[in-house]
Amino acid sequence: EQRLTKAGFVAVSCWDEGRVVRPERPREAAPRREPRLDIAQIREDFVRLQVVNNDLAKAADGPGAPDLKLAAESAAEIRRRAERLLTNLALPELPADMERVRMPAEGEGCLRPSLVMLRKLVERFVRSPLFREVNVVDAQVATRARRDLEGIIELSGRLKKDCERYGGKSQ
Repeated sequence: EQRLTKAGFVAVSCWDEGRVVRPERPREAAPRREPRLDIAQIREDFVRLQVVNNDLAKAADGPGAPDLKLAAESAAEIRRRAERLLTNLALPELPADMERVRMPAEGEGCLRPSLVMLRKLVERFVRSPLFREVNVVDAQVATRARRDLEGIIELSGRLKKDCERYGGKSQ
């Protein structure tokens, strides 16, 4: 027979086939992950976002067709880093009336303009005053940073899929 005591212990019958059974502490639930400022991870993701964005530029800017394999890898890492930044920065939710980032047209012919747009979105995000002015947090700046991050996440996810799809055709 088990029951919970006031102290949070599980009480069991003291005699079990002639043995004394000790009360056990209840198992604690795994702690929930709350949005938080993890400065080391934010710094790492912020720097890698810029480095991978430069890789994306190399994939898209060369003469001839873009390097779709490198572009897909870069877009995947950009998305992963942007998602983690969105979680760790704890930016405010977007107001319902705020315009979202407009996505470019889809299709094989639109890959290069989409890659350029992703690069520009990342550049706009990393140049945000949110990261330049340490002691001042402007709600509008933080909201724009969130909008840019959400646009980066959406566009990089779509680009990864498109690059993999169209890159498979040419090989």
